[in-house]
Order: sequence, then C-alpha cells, then structure tokens
Amino acid sequence: MNSGTRLALAGALAGGFSNMVLYPIDVAKTLRQAGPASRGASLSSQARIYGLGSLWAGLTPAVLGSMPSSALYFGVYEYVKRRLVAGIRPRTEASSSISSDGSKELYHRRVQVLRRWTAHALAAAAGNTASSLIFVPKEVLKQQLQMYRNAHGGASLGFPGVFASILREKGVRGLYSGYRATLLRNIPSAVLRFALYEEFKLYLGGQALSGAISLSGPRVAVVAGALAGALSSAATTPLDVIKTRMAINACPPGRDVLGCLLDVAQKEGVPGLYAGVRFRVMYSALFTAVGFSSFEASKALLGVGEAGGEEDAKGSGRH
Repeated sequence: MNSGTRLALAGALAGGFSNMVLYPIDVAKTLRQAGPASRGASLSSQARIYGLGSLWAGLTPAVLGSMPSSALYFGVYEYVKRRLVAGIRPRTEASSSISSDGSKELYHRRVQVLRRWTAHALAAAAGNTASSLIFVPKEVLKQQLQMYRNAHGGASLGFPGVFASILREKGVRGLYSGYRATLLRNIPSAVLRFALYEEFKLYLGGQALSGAISLSGPRVAVVAGALAGALSSAATTPLDVIKTRMAINACPPGRDVLGCLLDVAQKEGVPGLYAGVRFRVMYSALFTAVGFSSFEASKALLGVGEAGGEEDAKGSGRH
C-alpha cells in the first residue's frame, strides 16, 4: 500500500469516527438553521417528541458519505501540501540568503510563515474541492433526513425513501442543492482551518516561537484542532446557514446563493445569519479536534509520517 493510499485510508477512518461520535450536535445545528419555525427546537425536545432515534436521523448517509469524502479531503490535502512544500523550498532558501546582518533571521521567519500559509491554503482548497463531489450529496441527504419528521408531522422516512424522493422530484441535480453555497463556505473555512491548525501545532508544540506553550503527543493535535475549528466555523457561519436552507429547500424559489443570503438578512437580520452559531462552533471545535487527532493517530498507525519538507519547516521555526 503506497503512502497516498494510506493517507486516504487515514482520512476515511478519521471522518467516519468523528461523524458517529458527534452526530447529535450536528442535528441540533441543522434544527436551529432550518428557519424561524424550528428556532425553538432542541435536542431534548426533538428526543421527547420524536424519540431518541431522531437524534441520529441521517446517520447512515453521513457516515457512508463522510468516509470517502474525508479520504479525498485529507488525502488530496496531504498530497498537494507535500508537493508544494517540496517544490518551493529551494526558492525559499535562496531568497533567505539575500538578507544580511540582523535582519536575516526575521526575514527567514517571515518567508517560512508565508510559505507554510500558502502551501496549506492551496492544499486545503484542493482537498475541499475534490471532497465536495461526495460531501454535498451526503449533506443534502443527511439534512433532509434530519428535518423530515419536523416537516411531515412526525412521519419517518428512511434513507432509501428520501434518496428516491429527491431523484424523483429534482433528478441528480437535487443531490447537489446548495453546491455553490457549500463551496463558498467550505473553501474559505478549510483554508482557515488547515492553515490555523498547522500554525497552532507549531506554536503549541513550542516549535515556532521561543517561549511558546509546549504540549506533547496527541494533546497538540486536539487543542490545535479545536482552536482552528472554532475560529474557522465562526467566521463562515452565515454561508453555512445559506447552505442548510438551500439543502432543505427553505429558500424562496429561484433564489441563488446571494438571493437567499439577502432574503435571510432582510427577514431575520444578523441573528438569522448566525443561527446555530453556538452549536456550529461547538461541533466544529469538537469535530476538528477529534477528526484531526484521529487523522494524526491513523497516519502513525499506518506508518505515514510528516513530509520531509514539513519537518524542515518546523525545524526552521526553532532558530
């Protein structure tokens, strides 16, 4: 098994595990974002009215979709990151040599930070674009299953029924409802999440700055993932609200992403654009912490270490 396959497998394991552990929080977020009619919904009321099983409505497509989606997400990210880091290292080293006197160290650090951010941002965008081909249909199915009982007086319809209903009413395009909104949300969110995660790993590990907090082992990935997930999700919540509305057909007919965004802003104001932000930040912080630490653990289990270029980047921060 080559390293690319092992990275993809590590991503699949991390994605499947994270989704199963944290799924009820995602249900709560969807209920909050679905619209004013469901604003008072909570996990406790959902369980009381529709049964405990409703907290896991849509789990099957979520897990089945998250594993190949996460395999593409993490696999493409790691592959592109390693290629970019390896490809631009010689230019970075050459550039750093033109500095002189006391400014050389500062210049070197700035170039290293810019190099890392650029590589991680481009790799995250590539990984997210690839995974969205699977992620979007999975999200549409999952969120329609999460909302079905609420929209149909408590009636239950399983994964095959919702899948068939979407295909019958809208065809394959129905599975990609909110695709643009998803990309508009996911790409900046992924860029922020991965870039912040990689930087937090260095700082929390005491490798990027003299006197930085020094954690060890799995704790670095857990804390760095939680911080990166919380910050990136808070920044992109309005786009997540629009993605949810489009996925469950709660936007006015014929409205595109911008039209739906304006509709929510006009009718519900800023609170509507940030509906479910607490659940989203909580879920994303936990999901990123669990997902990234699981990914790091899976990489170690499968014998896939960090790229040489990345290790060099980390080492350069110790000067």
